[in-house]
Amino acid sequence: SEPDVDYMMRVTEVIPSAGDIIRYAVREVYTPDIAKAFGQFDELGVSAGEIDGVLSGAITKPSLDPEGVLAKAESDIEAAGLPPATFTKEWAAHWLLPSILQGFEMLHRGVIPFKSTGTQALSLERLMIALDIMPAWREPLKDISYNPFTRVDVRRMHKIGVLDEEAVFTAYADVGFSPFAPGHDHETVAAAFACETCRHESKVGHMLDFTILYNADPPEAEKTVTDTERDLTKSD
Repeated sequence: SEPDVDYMMRVTEVIPSAGDIIRYAVREVYTPDIAKAFGQFDELGVSAGEIDGVLSGAITKPSLDPEGVLAKAESDIEAAGLPPATFTKEWAAHWLLPSILQGFEMLHRGVIPFKSTGTQALSLERLMIALDIMPAWREPLKDISYNPFTRVDVRRMHKIGVLDEEAVFTAYADVGFSPFAPGHDHETVAAAFACETCRHESKVGHMLDFTILYNADPPEAEKTVTDTERDLTKSD
């Protein structure tokens, strides 16, 4: 009977796996307005007005642009047992994404914000979601994406008073020197600075001591006008 034929046809259709469903979710397939804003249905050949109906299965025979992928691949899609809704989801989720480093670069250059706004759908947070980055790590990753001061920056800023000793200690920790003395551990860099042993026996402590001594008597090439004037006033 006709109902039996329809049933047999439906049970032969390819259905998304659990992994596919998760991929659709992180690629915004289940939030069509966002997916449309990202252009994920572009080149498919289905009008924007019919996308929602195709995704829900309400429209099984959409009006197709003959130059679109769905029209050109229609026979292969049917042979593979893919209903239009599933192929549309696959198409929306198939695009390559920028890398997280490219995302950081776009954030730093002001091309995208960290969080999406009413006028800007693209954002670093949206990219992190699509890249499957666990929520708890998104803010910390954004925070470390910025370049720390270089050692030369730190030395010069200390010399003119922009950075005090604790700021210099923290800045050297930012570039990878250990703020902890052997056998000592603290929850924060600030706590390490407050520890007398870490202040003087850690690698950061040694760098801080070096910076203080270096700036007290800089080499000729790095002397400021004030340093030169101070030298002229020294007695033999």
